[in-house]
This record gives sequence, C-alpha cells and structure tokens, in this order.
Amino acid sequence: SGRAAEARADLREIRQHLRSTTAPQWALPLAAMEAELARSEGDLDAAHLILGRALAGVTPGEEPRYRWPVMSLAMQVEAERAIRARDGGADMPAEVESRAGELLREAKALATATPNDRGHLALMNAEYARLLGVEETAAWEAAVSAAREMQQPFVIAYALLRQADALVADGDGIAAASSAREAQTLAGGLGATPLLAEVEALMRRARLSPDGLVTPTDTDAATAAESAAEATDRFGLTPRELEVLRLVADGCSNNQIAQQLFISRATASVHVSNILSKLGVATRVQAAALAHRRGLVAVTADVDDGL
Repeated sequence: SGRAAEARADLREIRQHLRSTTAPQWALPLAAMEAELARSEGDLDAAHLILGRALAGVTPGEEPRYRWPVMSLAMQVEAERAIRARDGGADMPAEVESRAGELLREAKALATATPNDRGHLALMNAEYARLLGVEETAAWEAAVSAAREMQQPFVIAYALLRQADALVADGDGIAAASSAREAQTLAGGLGATPLLAEVEALMRRARLSPDGLVTPTDTDAATAAESAAEATDRFGLTPRELEVLRLVADGCSNNQIAQQLFISRATASVHVSNILSKLGVATRVQAAALAHRRGLVAVTADVDDGL
C-alpha cells in the first residue's frame, strides 16, 4: 500500500521474534518482504543480495511452496536490474543474465504441484522474456492466465500491468487498454497504491483512456523540475529536447509536436531522432516508457481509447 515506514517498523518487530531462524516457512517470506521493500524504494542491488542469500542452498524437507514466491520475486528484480542498465545506456550486466539463467534452471527443476507453483513459474518465464526484451506479449499472456488460477488479485493485477505494457510496445492499444483497466480496478480495490500509480502512468503515456483528466500538483511540478535537471545531466538532453520528449510521452505525432512548438515537422523529426539516440532506445514508445520509469516527464492529458 506504499506505507514504507510502517512496513519497516513491522519488519523490525518480526526480526525480534524470529531472530536467526532458518526455518523456510519463516525465513523465506521474511526475506521476500525485506527484498520487496528494498525494490519498492529503488534499491535493486540490495534486493538482489537479500534474495540471493535467502535462496542459497535448500533446507532438507523444504516445501517448494515457500520457495516459489521468493524465486519469482528474484526474477522480477533481475529483470528490473537489466531494464535499469538499458535505461542508463549500458549493456545488461553479465551477472544479471547469469543469475536469471540460474533462477530459471532451478525453477524448471522444481516441482509444480499446485496452481500457485505453476503461476510463479509462468511469472518467472515472463520476467525472463522482459529481461531479454523478446516475445514478451506471449509470455505475459501465459502469465496472466496462470495468475488467474492462483486467485491472488495482486498477482493478477501485476501480470495484467506487464501484459498491457507489452501490448503497448506491440502497438495493440485496444487489448492493452482492456488489461490496464482490469489491473487498475484490482489494484484500486486492494489499496495497492504503488501498483495503481504504475498502472495509471502506463495508461497516461499510452493514451489508454483512464477515467478522467489527471491534474498536476505542486509535488508533480517540483518532481518535474528535478527530473529535467537529471535528464540534462544524465542523458545530455537539451531543454528543447526535453520539451519534445514530454510531447512524445503524451502520444503526440511529429506533426503535432511541430504545431505545438511552432517548428517544422522536419525539425521535430530531428529532435525525436536525437532523443531516441541519447536515451538509447529504438522507438517512441520505448522513449516514453523510459521517461516515465525515470520520472523525466509528468504527463497530463485527455486520452482516447487505443494508441
């Protein structure tokens, strides 16, 4: 629900009770909670280390049901580490691909006796496709189907979000809107504030028809100013290119960008090409996604169904 301070307080109390227990039914869920908190705060390396320690070795008689959720989260963290590297213009670290491969091999060797087991395996396969950036749509379709069998609304909502993101990249706005709306409903009903915010950010940037107009706040303005400075320093974007990026993230064509900025279509096209090059992405959708992940833009626009 986004209440990180309270979560940390609960974790401190849990540690006092469990101390140094190694029993999988306690140690593995505790590691998952600690890693998820680190991941949600952007510390992917800490999450990677926490999960690596937790998954090292197998306790005799350990039930796979305790291990599956931790492995699934570990694969998600590795996917996000790979995406973070790509966002920064770097190649995927060798250790990320190596660790993801190890997780996948272990998962395929583990028993899948229940819908939860099969659901986590499907999620791991989808996260691996996301990590590599290949065949994501099919993988997330399978993950959504398997997640429904798990009957866990949060997991379903997350899988739907990732499916919608993949569908946007494929240019299927209608299907993406359907998945995103369902994810929005589920996340909103659960009070899963960070997940809901991610869903709605996707809906804005891909113009997938949320319920109404998003109104900027003072916090949004302050964040946008900080993000502009980051974009200039980290990616080398000029102020004009940042203006263009905001319009790209809002779904504008080159003609629309030219009209709004009072420049020629050819100039707008050059700006977009320069932005893609500096961000290290191949398409406008990827540029918009990166801009939202890094908080480089705050989009406020009326939206229509589809792309």
